[in-house]
Amino acid sequence: MDIINQIQAGLAQIEKALSKLQIGALPYVVIADDDVCESLPMRTAAVYFLTHPTEGLLYIGKAKNVRSRWGAPAYRQHDCLEMAIRLRDVRLSWWALPESLLGVVEESLIRMRKPKWNGHNGKGHIRNEAIDRAWEERSQR
Repeated sequence: MDIINQIQAGLAQIEKALSKLQIGALPYVVIADDDVCESLPMRTAAVYFLTHPTEGLLYIGKAKNVRSRWGAPAYRQHDCLEMAIRLRDVRLSWWALPESLLGVVEESLIRMRKPKWNGHNGKGHIRNEAIDRAWEERSQR
């Protein structure tokens, strides 16, 4: 039981430290098309964030190489990228971290900040009212 208490105490300290993270102060690019990877740093392990001026925090993810992640052919068809392009003015920010911290930081931030697009329907497709609204607005144009 002592080990579990130590782990829980450690997670509480991590979350306390992460609560001070200011996503708006991180480096970012605005997603305008599916070539966003060209503007990202090379060979950088990072937790990344998609944010929008009115919708707020949309998505939190992690990548051992953020540029490769967003440039991968499979990711170019990912719902996050497609919706970010359609929604417009979405920022892709990143926080460079050692690879060993990516998982715990990503999981903790998702649990703490509850980004809108991190909920999935089990098939890899994002299910969210903001997305549905954006799809409707864009298709009516």
